[in-house]
Amino acid sequence: MDTVTHPCAERFWSGVRRGLPNECWPWARGCDSWGYGAFHAEGRQIGSHRFAWVLTHGTIPRGLLVLHKCDNPPCCNPTHLFLGTSADNMSDKCRKGRAACGYAHSEVTRHSTPRGEQHGNAKLRLDQVESIRRLPQVDCNISRLARVYNVSRAQIKRIRNGSSWKSTDEQITSSEEANANHAFDSDPSPVCTNPSSAD
Repeated sequence: MDTVTHPCAERFWSGVRRGLPNECWPWARGCDSWGYGAFHAEGRQIGSHRFAWVLTHGTIPRGLLVLHKCDNPPCCNPTHLFLGTSADNMSDKCRKGRAACGYAHSEVTRHSTPRGEQHGNAKLRLDQVESIRRLPQVDCNISRLARVYNVSRAQIKRIRNGSSWKSTDEQITSSEEANANHAFDSDPSPVCTNPSSAD
C-alpha cells in the first residue's frame, strides 16, 4: 500500500486536518475509546496513525507498533510517528510520564494515576502506613495489625517489606527525618507489644 496506488489514500487524507510539517495532524473523524483515530479500509478497522504510516513508509513489520513522538493519539503526521516494540512503547510511556511509574510521575502527568491515600480504593492513610513500617520486627503481630487496620495480612506484609505503598516512600522518608527524635512519643503502637505472638 503506498500513497500513489492505494485506493483509500484520498479518502484517508481527507479525514486528516493537515497543518505545518512540524504540527500535529489530528484525525478529524471517529476515534476509539483510547483517542486513536479509527479508519476503515479493506474491510477492517485500522488506527489512523497506523494507516498514515503505511501510506507514507510502507508495511509495518510483524511485531512492531506505530508510536507517537508527540504523544497525541489522533495525530497522523508521518514525521511524528516511529516504529517500536511493545517494550519500546512501555519505556516511552514511562519516560513521558503517562504510566503509573511512581509517585513523582503521578504528580506531573496529564493522565495522573492517584497514588497512596489519594487512590479511591485506599483503606489506609499515610500516617498509618508510617506507623506500620516503623514497628520493630520483633514486636510486630501481623494478624493483629491486619485486624486493627482492617486490611489483609498480605497487605500488612507488603507494606512492611516495601512492595506496597511504594509511592509514599519519599514522603515517609521526609516525614521520618522530620520526626526522627520523637517517633514513638505519642503512639507506642500498642497493637504490637506481644513478641510471643509474632507471626
